[in-house]
Amino acid sequence: MCQVLQVSEASYYQWLRTRTRLHQYDDLLAKIRQIRAENKDYGAYRIFLALPLFHGYNGTYYVILKLCKIYQLMLKKKYHAKGITKADPTAQASENPIQQDFSAAAPNQKWLGDIT
Repeated sequence: MCQVLQVSEASYYQWLRTRTRLHQYDDLLAKIRQIRAENKDYGAYRIFLALPLFHGYNGTYYVILKLCKIYQLMLKKKYHAKGITKADPTAQASENPIQQDFSAAAPNQKWLGDIT
């Protein structure tokens, strides 16, 4: 059959293994979906912590993570920008007495500072 389909035997057997592998997690996937239906804010780790408590699961976290990724049950991370200062539109701008003229006729006439 592999010669007719022009595929190697190794790739056929690899496909055969992966095709049947996901069906062994059908009952676990149903439990994961039940937990997600009850708790919308649970990610893969919280689901992993809830499974042994309520459903008797004793597997690994990585199986839960893989199933959540494959069946798109992962939470979307909310991005919070840190360190961005937004200007207050109602605030009064400070005066600019130098008007970008940094030349001075003599020393100690203009003093400048940079706070960045």
